[in-house]
Amino acid sequence: MSVDDLASLTMESAFKLFTGQFLGTLIAGIGSIILTRLLGPEAYGKYALSTVVPSLLLVFAGLGIDSGLTRYTAINTSCRLRGYMKAGLFFKILTALPLTVFSFLSAELLTQLILGRSDIAPLVKVTSFIILFSSVLSSLTAIFVGIGMSGRASLLNIVFQASRSILSPLLVVLGLGVLGAVAGYVSGYIFASLIGLLILLSLARRYSTDCSEDERIAPYLRELLVFSVPIFTSTLVSTLLSTYQSALLSRYASYLDIGNFQAASNLASLLTLVTLPISTSLFPAFSKFRDPREASNAVDVAVTMTALLLTPVTLFTVVEARDIVRIFYGASYMASSEYLSMYILIYLYSLIGSIVWGSFFQGIGKPKVVFMSTLVYSAIYVPLAFFLASTQSIKGVIIAVLLASLSSNAMLLWESRKVGVKIDFSKKGKILLSALIPIPIIMCINLPPMHALVRVTLLGAIYLSLYVLLSSLLGAVTHREIELVRSTLRIPQFLRRIIELFLDILERIIVAKESLRGNFFLRWGSPATS
Repeated sequence: MSVDDLASLTMESAFKLFTGQFLGTLIAGIGSIILTRLLGPEAYGKYALSTVVPSLLLVFAGLGIDSGLTRYTAINTSCRLRGYMKAGLFFKILTALPLTVFSFLSAELLTQLILGRSDIAPLVKVTSFIILFSSVLSSLTAIFVGIGMSGRASLLNIVFQASRSILSPLLVVLGLGVLGAVAGYVSGYIFASLIGLLILLSLARRYSTDCSEDERIAPYLRELLVFSVPIFTSTLVSTLLSTYQSALLSRYASYLDIGNFQAASNLASLLTLVTLPISTSLFPAFSKFRDPREASNAVDVAVTMTALLLTPVTLFTVVEARDIVRIFYGASYMASSEYLSMYILIYLYSLIGSIVWGSFFQGIGKPKVVFMSTLVYSAIYVPLAFFLASTQSIKGVIIAVLLASLSSNAMLLWESRKVGVKIDFSKKGKILLSALIPIPIIMCINLPPMHALVRVTLLGAIYLSLYVLLSSLLGAVTHREIELVRSTLRIPQFLRRIIELFLDILERIIVAKESLRGNFFLRWGSPATS
């Protein structure tokens, strides 16, 4: 296979994976909004906590073997390929099944021990089945990606998100309440994993059964674990942090407050629809640089473009949080607007590269740097969250998240300087200034009483117009950066058109500014030259 063929295959795979992730995130977002409105804040708080215990146990199923499955199924064929698939799935089920049984039988003990709330034990018994079926689903996804069938992997994600987004609200409407919501969530995993197994069985017929290779599972399993266990460490740390946060919330906040916070974090996570196409494109782009120093300019452009998109959305959301919450969740969730206006501030860290660093360091072959940043985050977050949660409840946890994230991103920024990356912070300052100046203007606009959706749309249009104008006039972005984004952004056509429209507007304003400046100097400079 030539380099061009390999690049083409890689990009095609990235497209398919991204499409599945994007559609899955979109479907999940819509389903989450519907379910949140149906349950109400208190019931939604119980729903949010019901998956904490199974999610903690789930991380130990397979010991991170999925990364090894993707690697070894990608570089092997025929009998050895089948050997790795059998070993991976067997080990995943072997470890997930006893964890599922343990979670089911010990639900009351575990919820009391971890969350301090044994009343949701019946819900945890149901969500315990996530451990088994989610394990199977993640391994199937890893296999499909490894053998070059990313379309199947995307299909499974869409099936899961669509199933749970339909079934959970439906069962709530039928009168099953939180239990119905939880059952619908678990059913999504069951449907997707069963469909994935059927697809894998149909594909298995393509591989010869006449194998001279040793088909014992042990040798294949040993290779998979040697590769996967070191990567598993990072996943374990992240899961422990998530569980720790849930435990703090459970002890220092009511179900009502937890439901409002979860609703706010769901809204904030919708910004991944903006960051996902960027991060998906950046990883293969950075992987092409043999010398990390060659990536410096590309990193600076990537930081500029992510900040250019996320900074105005973040600041506008902070100002209009109440109406945004009212639009999506209704009046019963108004308390979540305060959490949203705080929590979404984390996206301002895009100004110092928060969206870029993971793709950059992994792309240049330095994943340990990302892991070290996770340790920095943990060292700050764990004690700070404990202290602030006990005094400020959910607001304290959010403050701890913001401060710990700032510290870890500062560490990544410092590490990037060691490999020759230089960020033009004057340009990032112009982006922030362009996003801040319109804020007092829209706050002073006194609109007549109207529906929240109409109000947010009108103010959003005014704010966006002012922001685009200011960012172009202040020089926050240049022709060169726009062209570089156009040439490197690899996303589906329908999303590319939206981003192209935004880039076209920026470019036209820049051209108009340069034309006016040229005419000004031509007019006032001509007498001097005559």
